[in-house]
Amino acid sequence: MLYLASYYGSPTADESLGYRIKASIGDAITRFITRGRFSHCELVTPLDNGNYLCYSSSIRDKGVRKKEIHLRPDAWVLAPVSNYSAYDPSLHNLEKLEDYYLQYKDYEYDFLGAVGIILGTTQRNHKLFCSEFVAGFLGLQEPWRYHPNLLAALLRKD
Repeated sequence: MLYLASYYGSPTADESLGYRIKASIGDAITRFITRGRFSHCELVTPLDNGNYLCYSSSIRDKGVRKKEIHLRPDAWVLAPVSNYSAYDPSLHNLEKLEDYYLQYKDYEYDFLGAVGIILGTTQRNHKLFCSEFVAGFLGLQEPWRYHPNLLAALLRKD
């Protein structure tokens, strides 16, 4: 099963104080600008050990990556990708996600693109931010226009 994981938490105590301060400020700015609860998103699939295999573009990891992460329930909300109204299982499966990841794995994190959501800038070559990566996989037009809160709204079922 494939999920959108939306982050609303705060950095953990095991991370450096400097990182925690920068990450908290960045998260707060993202949430304020996008007028929502979330500051980051990932495409994830559960692993047998309770962790998740996560695909995204991360400022912390300097770009597109896949990584095993323990998603704390007090920091993440999961929504099945199948909730997306244009869901097509032939397009949105784990094999396709791996292919999509391999296509973009060398792309750097697009900080200016993420900021561009409010500034109105367009796609930058060979760079992606988290929600742009996810929106692109979902096949959304102009994926650079999407932020984590907008994607969460698209996949939410009330």
